[in-house]
Amino acid sequence: MKPNEPSRTALMIARQRAAQRQLETERSERLKKIDERSVTRFEPAGIAAMLRSHGLCAIEDINFQEIASRFGRAVQGLAPGHLGVHVVHAKQLRH
Repeated sequence: MKPNEPSRTALMIARQRAAQRQLETERSERLKKIDERSVTRFEPAGIAAMLRSHGLCAIEDINFQEIASRFGRAVQGLAPGHLGVHVVHAKQLRH
């Protein structure tokens, strides 16, 4: 390896990140076509904490396998590689 030349590992990581960005872009475009909003790069625990801080409870984090089991083939094209797809369902309980 020459000085200032990226290692094989660095090149592999860069390629993986580029591929993931491409998949995310494609998914965003598909979601936009069906007028569905999407948030990327969040941690489920962080979203749950944020929702609780706004008075929401009964928070359900639904991963891709659960989404697919509920909605079937209709969601397959929205998650190439599944990329950690989650849906968060929360509601405010009335007293």
